[in-house]
Amino acid sequence: MEISATTATLNTPVHVRPMPSGHWLDRSQPNALNAFRLALALAVIFSHATVFAESGISESRYSVGAIAVNGFFIISGFLITGSWLKDPNRYLRARVLRIWPGFCVAFLFSLGIAAAFSGERWLAYLRAVRPSGIAEGLLFLDPRVLQRGEAFALSPFAHQINGPMWTIAIEFLCYLAVAIAGVTGILQKRWFVVTFFAAMLLFAFRNVQTDATGWGAESWPRFASCFGGGVVLYLFKERVPQHWLLGAISLLFLMLSYSNRWFVVITPIFGTYFIFWAAYSVPRWLKTIGSRNDISYGVYLYAFPLQQAYWQLSQWNYLPQSLFSHLAMTALGAIGLGWASWILVEKPTHRR
Repeated sequence: MEISATTATLNTPVHVRPMPSGHWLDRSQPNALNAFRLALALAVIFSHATVFAESGISESRYSVGAIAVNGFFIISGFLITGSWLKDPNRYLRARVLRIWPGFCVAFLFSLGIAAAFSGERWLAYLRAVRPSGIAEGLLFLDPRVLQRGEAFALSPFAHQINGPMWTIAIEFLCYLAVAIAGVTGILQKRWFVVTFFAAMLLFAFRNVQTDATGWGAESWPRFASCFGGGVVLYLFKERVPQHWLLGAISLLFLMLSYSNRWFVVITPIFGTYFIFWAAYSVPRWLKTIGSRNDISYGVYLYAFPLQQAYWQLSQWNYLPQSLFSHLAMTALGAIGLGWASWILVEKPTHRR
């Protein structure tokens, strides 16, 4: 899967636009992006915890979890574009090593949780999944192969073993899109990228306006526009000022549009600026969180199966059914497993 030096550097030379010395969006500048990603992962846990506590899936268009996932894609768009422009020859290898090993371990952990909570039917569950299904899920980053009738049948998220994991495959497709845009030279044509970004915004708004299927959960224009917001910010970063007034205006637009259909258009534009303005403007102590150990990916991967397990144990009266207990215990468990994932799996492969 690795791009050869000839393809990446001779056919489509990468011209990194010079960054002014000390520019605020320079990745070498202290920032709280890792802290923000951890906060977004915890926000997903909170969003799901409210559903488990109420024993009914919310019909809200813009749940906290959905907003958090949008934030993940925005940050990824910025960072991944910089990764390609910095070193296209090692880009795909780096992306695979960053995503796949941690996903595989969390996938197998989720399989074990599902089997364990299938009760006496654990063997029937494993037979239903089949080795070929496991291999397919690992290869294509698809956790849906784990969904079988034996597991968590009465849960508010019935039969879902690791629901949030499905976004990892979409994010990796965005990584591939950046590679294709880089190899073909499209990434060098900044206004073409802006035009594509605008088209994604229109598609995303159309999905919401017409109540099209997948407006929020699996709508590719939604993810493409959020990821694209980060891409555009990186490509034009030398022209973007850092000012508290722009941050305040961005936050105001986000708040005013939250309850209406314009939110899907506002988020990739004003949400992108607000996230990065805030990440580079917060106090220095916040910028140290996750600066050396980025556990956010692991927290995101492990939280949901822990929440399913907690819900089942609470139904059996082994654990309290309160929202606070659910949130506190599953968040702590996800942080612990996320830390272990970083130390034992992600960090060693990241060094490669």
